[in-house]
Amino acid sequence: MPWKKNGLNAAAAERHYDTENNPILIGYWNPNECGRNKKDTYARHTIGELQNSSGRYGNATWYNTSGKNALPYRNGSSTTGQNKVDVKMNINFTIRDVDKNKASTIKRNDFGPNQCPGSRYAKVIADLDKTVFKDLHGNTSDGVFYSRTLVPLENWNP
Repeated sequence: MPWKKNGLNAAAAERHYDTENNPILIGYWNPNECGRNKKDTYARHTIGELQNSSGRYGNATWYNTSGKNALPYRNGSSTTGQNKVDVKMNINFTIRDVDKNKASTIKRNDFGPNQCPGSRYAKVIADLDKTVFKDLHGNTSDGVFYSRTLVPLENWNP
């Protein structure tokens, strides 16, 4: 099969990342995430083609044990006037561990990770609850896995 490489599908073998090169400043909270004494908070643009669901490749991480699952797109919460909604809060989205080929549909109920320009979060497309992360990936000790999301969009790169 031409799409197989070393036992992984082509996307997993090539590790394509949909990164944000020009994030949108949406507010001033989360001290020090974007540098010392900075409170800037950034969101992703929606990228790709407008369709019912937009797929992205990147890393998924876990960051809490309180049932929060986050996507880094504008949700209407802003202190800078960027009140558009790209991806609604409390919508269901699908996330897949590409290497394990296991997917789950979960609810977006948080914002993040902060898309600070040049930060280590540029490749992170979802922050998950520890239980969801473990269910998909099999452990939490890795802290990160290569994933694909399918996310219903409200706006496309407005």
